[in-house]
Amino acid sequence: MYAENEIIMYLRKSRADRPDETVEQVLEKHETILQDYALSAFGFHIGEGRIYREVVSGETIAARPEMQKVMAMIESPSVKAVLIVDPQRLSRGDLEDCGRIVNAFRYTKTNVITPYKEYDLSEKFDRKFFEMELTRGNDYLEYTKEILARGRLASVKKGNFIGSIAPYGYKKTVIDKKVHTLEIVPEEADVIRLMYDLYINKNYGFTNIAHALDSLGVKPRKAPRWSPPAIKDILENPVYIGKIRWNWRRCVKVIEDGKFKTTRPKTKDESQWIYVDGRHPAIIDEATFGEALNKRGKNVRVKSKVKIRNPFSGLLYCECGRAMTYRTYRKNGHTVSPEAIMRQSGSL
Repeated sequence: MYAENEIIMYLRKSRADRPDETVEQVLEKHETILQDYALSAFGFHIGEGRIYREVVSGETIAARPEMQKVMAMIESPSVKAVLIVDPQRLSRGDLEDCGRIVNAFRYTKTNVITPYKEYDLSEKFDRKFFEMELTRGNDYLEYTKEILARGRLASVKKGNFIGSIAPYGYKKTVIDKKVHTLEIVPEEADVIRLMYDLYINKNYGFTNIAHALDSLGVKPRKAPRWSPPAIKDILENPVYIGKIRWNWRRCVKVIEDGKFKTTRPKTKDESQWIYVDGRHPAIIDEATFGEALNKRGKNVRVKSKVKIRNPFSGLLYCECGRAMTYRTYRKNGHTVSPEAIMRQSGSL
């Protein structure tokens, strides 16, 4: 039998719960189930200070702050058990997290209590059943993620917008009761058109466009002022000509210093891109967008107080349309210009 101060409760919503229920609704329902069980099994309710409610979504322990608190609490000899609805609430992440949880409960001699079974992980068979439950949860999670990914791809290929945040100039909307797309925000669309005009017709760079917008009192949605990278992204985003682009900045998992890390590869695999006509209206025409893209690489940027080494800077272009650059070479530890090499060879 447990004392009142020896049990803590952990609550978390998972993908197995009804999707139409909010996190708060699920946690309240599960808390009622567990408090009723605690009263009938132990003769008391779990105190508010010993209840940990996970309100954020996260597959790993690192992404769940309340779970981290639970892991710290079970290191105390005073905590004898953790009360949960089912073992998979503790983890549906990767096998590394599952192993960490099993070992934590096993070596701290902390039991896992559910309304259906109590697991003593220091005992061989309980530990085996508990591991099977966590593994089954991980398999279900991976299967669910695969199904959801297929659904997202199918939706994107139909021209729907499934991003979490609408790009500047648009807001998210739903048409035909279930189709997610974008709707133009008129005042923001005018700013988009101004950016393209300044870039193409006034020969402004990204920094000057940002300064011009700031001076006009035009602000981005979540920042005090415009940044050159934000301007660059807007001028290169095909969403403004009514297109949907997907997977162009796909995240991959890599191992660095022995730890898993999610990052974006430096080289983009264009074979994985999805580029289709969207259901949303365009803000600019394709000719303007193409002109902005063609302009990229033609403006030669020269820093102030720096002598121009190439007298033909901004004048010579390759047949592909890009500006030609002046290259130097290293010989015996010294920088050698192309002209010097040609003189030595008798070509100049």
